[in-house]
Amino acid sequence: MIVFDFQIFLNQKYGGISLLFAEVMERLHNQKEEFEVPIISTKNENLKNRAYFKPYSFFSFPKDVPEIEDWFWGKSFSGKTIIYPIYKSIKLFYNKIAFRFIYGRNRTLIARRLKNSKVQVFHPTYFDTYFFDLLKDDRRIKKVITIYDLTHERFPGFYKLSDVALKNRKKLCDFSDKIISISESTKKDLLEFYQIPEEKIEVIHLGSNIIKVPDKDLNFIWKDYILFVGDRGGYKNFNNFIEGIAPIIYKYKVNLVLLGGKKLSGVEKESLQKSNLLGKTIHINFTSDSELKYYYQNAFLFVFPSLYEGFGIPLVDAMSLGCPVICSNTSSFPEVVGDAAIQFDPWFPDSITNAAEQIFRSSAIRKKMIQKGLIRSEQFTWERCADKHIDFYNRILSKETL
Repeated sequence: MIVFDFQIFLNQKYGGISLLFAEVMERLHNQKEEFEVPIISTKNENLKNRAYFKPYSFFSFPKDVPEIEDWFWGKSFSGKTIIYPIYKSIKLFYNKIAFRFIYGRNRTLIARRLKNSKVQVFHPTYFDTYFFDLLKDDRRIKKVITIYDLTHERFPGFYKLSDVALKNRKKLCDFSDKIISISESTKKDLLEFYQIPEEKIEVIHLGSNIIKVPDKDLNFIWKDYILFVGDRGGYKNFNNFIEGIAPIIYKYKVNLVLLGGKKLSGVEKESLQKSNLLGKTIHINFTSDSELKYYYQNAFLFVFPSLYEGFGIPLVDAMSLGCPVICSNTSSFPEVVGDAAIQFDPWFPDSITNAAEQIFRSSAIRKKMIQKGLIRSEQFTWERCADKHIDFYNRILSKETL
């Protein structure tokens, strides 16, 4: 039996990592493989309505603190700006205590499950080392860890030294019997930074099934727009993106849609204002995959300017939905897109401009990129990803040489 733990399902409401494990478990369930994901309570939407998942209790997971404009049902009243900070402090304190309580109960539950003699593989979903003492002398259970990227090692200045991934990733790699890397790029980073024996690492690419998500017509007012998806801070390279894409937006009279991520910060607004793009930009928080699908399908161009990614699911999402892609030429990007996207050097805004110019200047090039993207995306499905995981687990369980 395979046991997955709770970590990522407590830390993420949405997100690619939790989706990866949810899809792998879906495939295991459909093929009647024996597994378990013991969780007391979770806010994770990727587990929602899965036939194989039932939380052990329905202890209410603490809700996020609303912004002041959304608090109290969005209504204004005298003294709201005075009362809100007090409410926020109390709510954050409560959330912290509640999270610790749920986390502790989940750890206790996992400890009980790992004592079951049927457990053969344990696959933690993130980088807490709470189980080390329990399993350090247990040769019966094979330990597997998935490494998504080495962003913290590549860009240490963006993270606190106390960050759990930065502290524990190397320890978990050493502790585990096998390591799954989500790309050849991440595997190379593991070899470079951690000197992991190459035979210990298995590469399994991620996937996307967004094409199967039900359509939703949002009747969005902008018909010609460039799309940016996800977080914008740090290595996501937002400032270079804005500087590089601004000439295109003005030359071709299009707009910019920033989808997902936090609300625009003051610094980001200044960057947009400096490039005279504030009036041509909208930030939208999508609430479903159907909405995400809509914005990809109707975009003129998707740009992914990040300095580094372990894989880059948005690339596959865009390609599978017929949205032409331009992206960075670093880390895992070339591995994922092949020749199905125009690549640029993310350190130089002019390179971003030139790549976007090719799509806008030539309808033939845009059409060719769309066609290539549709074909390329077929290599990266969750079914294929999950099947490779199952084959990997079966080789462990049958004690074949990996």
